[in-house]
Amino acid sequence: MEKRCWAVQIEGIHHIIEIEHESHGGTIWVDDRLFEKWILHGNRDSHHLFFIKGRRIGLHILYQPESNRYRYDLSVNGVSVIDGRDVPPYRSTSSSGIVKNWDVRLSGGIYTITFRHELYGKRIVEIDGTVVEESRVHQEEESQHLILWKGHQLGIHLKPDGKEKFFYDLSVDGISWETGFPVHLKPTPSEVRKKAWNFPLQGRFYTVMMEHRGLWNEKRILVDGNTVFQTDASLTAGKDAQHAFTVGDVPCWIRIKRESTLCYHYDLIIDGFSVITGQETTVNAPLDIALGEVRSWTLKLGEDQHKVVLEHRGPKGVITLDGVVVGEKRYIKSPGDSCHFLKSGSHDLVMLITRKGRFEYRFQLFLNGTCVDTGESLLPLKVVDRDPWWMFQSKDGVHMVQVEYNQQIPIKRRIWVDNHPVEEKREVPLSNGTGYTFRIGGSVCALKIYESSDGMMCHDLFYNGSLVERPSETVQSGWEALPEATLINGHSTKSREPWLKRFKGMLFSYMVGVF
Repeated sequence: MEKRCWAVQIEGIHHIIEIEHESHGGTIWVDDRLFEKWILHGNRDSHHLFFIKGRRIGLHILYQPESNRYRYDLSVNGVSVIDGRDVPPYRSTSSSGIVKNWDVRLSGGIYTITFRHELYGKRIVEIDGTVVEESRVHQEEESQHLILWKGHQLGIHLKPDGKEKFFYDLSVDGISWETGFPVHLKPTPSEVRKKAWNFPLQGRFYTVMMEHRGLWNEKRILVDGNTVFQTDASLTAGKDAQHAFTVGDVPCWIRIKRESTLCYHYDLIIDGFSVITGQETTVNAPLDIALGEVRSWTLKLGEDQHKVVLEHRGPKGVITLDGVVVGEKRYIKSPGDSCHFLKSGSHDLVMLITRKGRFEYRFQLFLNGTCVDTGESLLPLKVVDRDPWWMFQSKDGVHMVQVEYNQQIPIKRRIWVDNHPVEEKREVPLSNGTGYTFRIGGSVCALKIYESSDGMMCHDLFYNGSLVERPSETVQSGWEALPEATLINGHSTKSREPWLKRFKGMLFSYMVGVF
């Protein structure tokens, strides 16, 4: 093993550069810190470029066959420190796996970017010793890795040089550090175990970290180290997914798009704009969520911030507002969907938990009638339960219609409008069920109760000829709000009013103001 050492002065400070070299590879150390480790595959000559405080440092290893020895040279910004001559603009030699560092000046100072590559194993990106991306690949091929840090786009590029050899390059904001030319950066699909984004928002920097296990679909999202979303293992691996959360009071999403088996595209969307393309992106409500999860929303209401958390604790889900339990969902007792209503000051919140599969649910939080994730309206709302009900907006206010079944005699039913029984109605026999017509004010309502082809009992309500349903999916749920599900100014207050009366009054009070 050959060893060499140089002392280089940069910005008034001496830096010690050491090399340990063998025919099949070697290491470079800067101030006792490992800077690069490479593995040669059939090459004797090699060149290694790295940067210290913005200076381009080149280590050149040239084999001399006449003496069967190596000649070593070190250059700073293209000039040899040994003989002062210009050194040709060599490119870094390809390597079969690598550990490589770059010192990069970004907003706030100089950061050390480390890339670790094991053939057919891990690819890890670190910034100042913190893992910001860890991925697995199953085929060694050309790839690109995008890191958003301190508001800059950092790209690490792997280009094949024959079999199992790669050139490694770093780009900052689209400019290659080795060539100085623009590069096109499109992240390569892979299975990312960890990925972090650091970006400025509302006068400060935030760090969003995502952890993903594609085989079992385990996911976790953290904002500044605090978990805002989490799912346990499930049988839904391979599906596209997008998960909503808030950073400050700005809505954000992480979109995971399946490319092939255990290969995914990942994108962070901040306030509707993709960090990869910079273009405005349309997002839908998050779907296909497993039971073992944590969801949280941070809302700014007036001058105060409030945090709503949905956390699954064994067989039930618990909803908290600013740390106070305001609702719960018992999945064994009531595996269907549910609605939860709570209040903070003059603001009203509605949590919809919609069943999407055997062990999957969709979660939506509505603030004053608007979904905080997608901006869609709460009304019209249809809830299918043992006693189905509807809530919708008309020109004269908010109305609620409910069908109440007799528990002893299921064929007996009563229709309620705004908590009052409908006495004047017309019953119309149908081929597969029964229809009813009645009036709400000066408008005509029609209720159709029928049996579907799969034997399910269905209910459709028409108001002035229009079907009362949400423009997106029908919310099929069972009502299960806690009697103490009202928070006023952060304090839990009990109410002994019937849940239906409290619910109607609560929704009516803010829907009139919203619409």
